[in-house]
Amino acid sequence: MNTHLQKAKVNEGPKTAAKHMVKKERVFEKRKKKIAARHLVKDIPHNVIFDQLDQDRGNLSECATNLNVTYPDLVGYVHQKDDLTQLLILSREKLVDAAEKTLKSHIDQGSLKASMFALSTIGKHRGYVSQKIDDGSAEMNKARVKVDLTKLSTDQLTQLQGILSDTEEPTVIDITPENP
Repeated sequence: MNTHLQKAKVNEGPKTAAKHMVKKERVFEKRKKKIAARHLVKDIPHNVIFDQLDQDRGNLSECATNLNVTYPDLVGYVHQKDDLTQLLILSREKLVDAAEKTLKSHIDQGSLKASMFALSTIGKHRGYVSQKIDDGSAEMNKARVKVDLTKLSTDQLTQLQGILSDTEEPTVIDITPENP
């Protein structure tokens, strides 16, 4: 027994579970009918495909749905026909033009976000690049150096103590010589 049906029985009772099962069967039957009713791209007149692709503004998925054909079949057909490929390119260029017009409108209205986007994409050649600034402080904090403290003079040890006392974690340097 399927888990969805089991959950329905536990949560809602057998009558509700049966309703869910009938509903799923109806959905499955609709899908089967839809698949059976699909057309082959080659059986549709070329001008109908051209007009539909133009109407759908180059959206191949939407066009395939409207023509009741599979997406992969439509893509293959479009790429075989130069006029459809050109229409697809033209449609996408129109979409980019519309997006640029909208971006310009937002920039004209003073949108900082739109301005920053335009500068980081279109203005790259002028040096407007989005980059993370690394001042090296993270690397400085990770630096570990082994120093033989016995070779440092008292003044050097005192300077080192002063530097380390400025850090968040207090560090004490014992300058008492070890007994050999």
